[in-house]
Amino acid sequence: MYGKHGCLKEAYKLFECVMIPNLISWNAIMAAYAHNGHVMKVHNLMNRMKQEGLVPDKATFLSILCAYARQETLPMGKQTHACLVQSMYETDISVANALVNMYGECHAWVDASNVFECMPRCNVFSWNALMGAYVKGDQSKLALQTFHNMQHEGVMPDEVTFICVLDACLVEMAMEKSKHFYVCFLESGLKLEVALASSFINVYGKCGRLRDARRVFDESPKHKVDTWNSMISVYAQSGEGKEALHMLSLMDKDGVAPNEVTFVSVLTGCSHGGLVLEGFLCFSSMTQYHRIKPKMEHYNCLIDMLGRVGKLDEADYLIREIVPFPPTSTPLLSLLASCRHHQVDVVLGEYISNLAVMVDPQDCTPYIMLWNIYATACNLGDGESG
Repeated sequence: MYGKHGCLKEAYKLFECVMIPNLISWNAIMAAYAHNGHVMKVHNLMNRMKQEGLVPDKATFLSILCAYARQETLPMGKQTHACLVQSMYETDISVANALVNMYGECHAWVDASNVFECMPRCNVFSWNALMGAYVKGDQSKLALQTFHNMQHEGVMPDEVTFICVLDACLVEMAMEKSKHFYVCFLESGLKLEVALASSFINVYGKCGRLRDARRVFDESPKHKVDTWNSMISVYAQSGEGKEALHMLSLMDKDGVAPNEVTFVSVLTGCSHGGLVLEGFLCFSSMTQYHRIKPKMEHYNCLIDMLGRVGKLDEADYLIREIVPFPPTSTPLLSLLASCRHHQVDVVLGEYISNLAVMVDPQDCTPYIMLWNIYATACNLGDGESG
């Protein structure tokens, strides 16, 4: 219970009070630390448990594999796999699923595939773990092929299955396949839950099919903040700033409170659509009405918004006097481009270029863009003297 709520000090204190901890006690404390991402603590507890003469069981291995499901712990995960080979739990379906998932989270898709192929039987969780491994390993085509193999085997997909294949479609920009998967989803009889609706909306949006994205949004029975954010982001990234603002107003009427992500998307839409006044009104609403403290991402949107419409002095003032954080490279490079295209401002260009170099000294882009500003200024000067 303490582990589920992240109260690890209390959990460990209770564990230490146990006179002679049995295997269940050790599994409970390891699960607590694994649930909260404390990898080395789990590793050390496992070694202590072995020193006490206790043999790991299924629950032990599930906790260990959960803890090792990250790239930097792949060697330890492989050691655990070797231990599993010597135990009776290697063929247990839930342990094998956890092993496939562990390799997938470590981006070791070949190892995940090998474990899957050796499983005596598979369930939907097995197939989902393999597809997830392929997606994380940038093998989206294999993920899509795995879905077809799963159908051929007669295994019914669940919500996670469709989220995996949609992630693969997003990489492939496979519009027709995503429409096919939506038909498959409708035929499956599953409910359009928030996570899945957001995935369909994102895929359709990335493929430029705003009507299809909106149709999925409208067909979703529950509109939570993630669903609204997905739809608003689609409009924002497509340059539909007014639609993004309209969705924000509908979200407010629906009684769903926006969060930081919501306003990043709306401000991005305002920036892409040149809606400066609306953007600043939105920013004011975020800070004053919704009491959301702005982060650098929100200020970046304002900087980019001013730069896109040529309001360079205002953007400069925002950076120098208002923004409480150092800006990131993206809005600075956008502002550098504005220094050349809207009005050739060499002094501001030099200042912005220096800021961009400080953010990322290895990036040569600020130097190239500043050189272009110098070249444009020289050409204009030659033209005037001529």
